[in-house]
Amino acid sequence: MSEAKLRAELALSLELHSKEGLIGYNGHVSARLPGSDRVLISPYGGGLKVGPTDMVTLELSGRVVALGPAKLAPPSESPIHMAIYRLRDDVMAIAHTHPPLSTFFGIADTPIVPVHVSGAVFGAPIPVLDDPDLIKTHAQGERLARTLGPHRAVLIRGHGAVTVGESVQAVFLASLYLEENARHQLFASLLGKPRSYTADETSRVRKATWGQDGARLSAKIWTYHLAKWGLGAVTADGQHTMARAGPAAAAGDSAPGRRRRPPKARRR
Repeated sequence: MSEAKLRAELALSLELHSKEGLIGYNGHVSARLPGSDRVLISPYGGGLKVGPTDMVTLELSGRVVALGPAKLAPPSESPIHMAIYRLRDDVMAIAHTHPPLSTFFGIADTPIVPVHVSGAVFGAPIPVLDDPDLIKTHAQGERLARTLGPHRAVLIRGHGAVTVGESVQAVFLASLYLEENARHQLFASLLGKPRSYTADETSRVRKATWGQDGARLSAKIWTYHLAKWGLGAVTADGQHTMARAGPAAAAGDSAPGRRRRPPKARRR
C-alpha cells in the first residue's frame, strides 16, 4: 500500500471511529509504513478536521520525523503505539479508543468474554491493564504492550481500550466488534447470566467469520460503514472518492474532516 493511501485510510478510520462513538475529542489511530521502522499517527488536537496530510511520522523510538503542514504534534499517548509495534511484528495498525460500554467492564472488574459472533474474533477474555493513568512514557507503554500480549484488544481500566490488527481496516473492525460484544454481554446480563461461547464454539465461529486472515471481513465492514456515513472510498493512489449518497452525506458530511456548506437559499 502506498503512503498516500495509508494516510487517507487513517483519516477515514479516525472519522469512522468518531461517528461510531468510539473516539471523541481524545483517541488516536496509527499504522506502520510498510518496509520501514516508521509509523504514521493521527495528531494531537486535530479533532474532526484531521486529514491525510496531518498525520505525524514517527520512528519506533517515538522520535518525530515529520509533521504535517499544520504542524500538529503527535498525541501524548503515542508510547502506546510505539511499544506495541516494537513488541509485535504482526501488528500493522493500532487504535486507542474510549468505547463507553467496553470501558464499563473494566471499571466493574468483569471480564469481556465471547458471547456473540463479534466476540469470537477475540477468542479469550479481553485482558485488562489495571492502571487508569494516561500512558505517556516508554515504561507505561511497554507495560500495556505486555498486558496485550498476543491478543487483538486490551482494556485500560477506567480509561479506554486499544485494538490492534493487520491493517487499518482490521483495526476498525476490532474496535467495532469489541464494543458490539460488550453491548450484547451487558444487555444479556440484565436478563440473567450471559452464556459465553465455549472454546470449540469460539474456534468454529471465528473460522467461519474471520477466515484465514480476516481481510475479506474487514473490507466488508469497512466498505459498509463508509457507505453508511457517505464517506466514499480510497483509491490505490490515495485519492478519496466520495459516495453518491448516504445518511451522513445527506446530513452534510463529506470528506474526512470537512463539512459541506448548507445550500444557499433561493431568492424569491
